[in-house]
Amino acid sequence: MAERFSAERALRPLKPFQRTTVEYVSRRLLSDPDAVRHFLVADEVGLGKTMIARGVIARTIEALQDTVPRIDIVYICSNGAIAKQNVARLNVMGGEQSRVLPTRLTMLALELARAGGIKEKGVNFFSLTPGTSLDLKQGGGMKQERALILRVIWDLLGDRRAVSKMLQGYAGKDGWKSTRRWVDAQPIEPQIAQRFQQAISRRPDLLAELEACAQCYKGLRHNDRDLNRRRETIVGELRAILARESAEALEPDLIVLDEFQRFT
Repeated sequence: MAERFSAERALRPLKPFQRTTVEYVSRRLLSDPDAVRHFLVADEVGLGKTMIARGVIARTIEALQDTVPRIDIVYICSNGAIAKQNVARLNVMGGEQSRVLPTRLTMLALELARAGGIKEKGVNFFSLTPGTSLDLKQGGGMKQERALILRVIWDLLGDRRAVSKMLQGYAGKDGWKSTRRWVDAQPIEPQIAQRFQQAISRRPDLLAELEACAQCYKGLRHNDRDLNRRRETIVGELRAILARESAEALEPDLIVLDEFQRFT
């Protein structure tokens, strides 16, 4: 970081009990010999948990700035409107360094590329609203997700046409083509693309299952319920891997979960 960051400016507006909480949480997370990886702050509504989170973010940046070139802070909120309201309060660096990203972690590769990518030096502050991002399980997801998956694993595939037909899912032929054209024309965050491709390369079993299932969609059995369930299981696993690698690419040093009780 070009200039040393001081947490004092962010801490100054805090009430004494809020600052005491910040100092204790920061110590338990960052400096105690028996430091913890998780800490829950539970308090009544209106007592300033967002301001406490702001203070912990400031202390984290202050503590890490001399040890790592890049600090990633991730704020996850259950509601997009609340996220937009709180982002400015939590962004202790000021300026345009905070970004409210899409609901689905699976689409980070495109969203981050449009926002200029992940900065390799300084502070990245990301705000996410999880929605379906943390509850992928089985299912085909959005056609944009499937088109992105196809684009990234394209070079790993044998019968690309068959896999494309499989990933089309319930999308119409013209809609699938236009979605693929749109996704293929977008810039993509290289770190996420590389991580996802490498993760899939380490799963030859999943690739083989994908290719085998795709062959069935070349015939007339595309309305078979068992086949469609098999497809959705495979696509669900691909989406889960893409979400995981997208999140890992952020290399978060601190993750703040707001309204924790709303997360299953």
